[in-house]
Amino acid sequence: MSEVFNIVFISAYFGIFALFQLVSSTVCFFMARNDEKRSGKNTMSGKSAVIYTLMNKAIWLVFFGCTLFLVAFVLPETMEWDEEAEELVEAGMNWMPVRIGLILTFMGSAATFVLGLTWKRWSKVDSYFPSWNMFVKFYSGLNVFILASTVFFLLTFLALGISELAFNDSAKWENNVDQPFKIGIMLLLTSTVFGIANLLVYSKSSDAVVPFVKKPEIENG
Repeated sequence: MSEVFNIVFISAYFGIFALFQLVSSTVCFFMARNDEKRSGKNTMSGKSAVIYTLMNKAIWLVFFGCTLFLVAFVLPETMEWDEEAEELVEAGMNWMPVRIGLILTFMGSAATFVLGLTWKRWSKVDSYFPSWNMFVKFYSGLNVFILASTVFFLLTFLALGISELAFNDSAKWENNVDQPFKIGIMLLLTSTVFGIANLLVYSKSSDAVVPFVKKPEIENG
């Protein structure tokens, strides 16, 4: 029952942000188009919407791959039925999550690299994440918000686990605390690393006000 609840909670948690991203990315596109009209400069808002939406999804694929890879090492060993002993015995580590995590990480990294090269070729700039780009600011900021919220939640969860062990005599490490605590540590590690990476991108984004384009008769005096 608890595993089902955890799956539903995590799905709902990230599902809310996924829905928010869908709506906000549409708003972001029109904001970028408005900036182009205000400044009179083409910032390729349409291509940015495609490239950076796909790139953001690819980066999240890397996040989930790295998380799954680390979590696999703290999961309990698989059990197999021993016909001679007529009981379940430990069969060693389950390597499937490791393989899936590596594949997700590799595919996400490759997609990010290819999309970054495509963007540089289209935009003729030297940066994967230009500070002026509306979608770079939006996705990096949204990711910082999601990951920072996740880190705060995980820290609270781990603190509650520690307090239960310290003050609740019925709470035992081996029975009901060890696995959630270990998984929480792995999630905290990847969330912190990816949160810092997004924060570095977001901190370099520009908040300069886009000016209105001047009319030709005003420019010519």
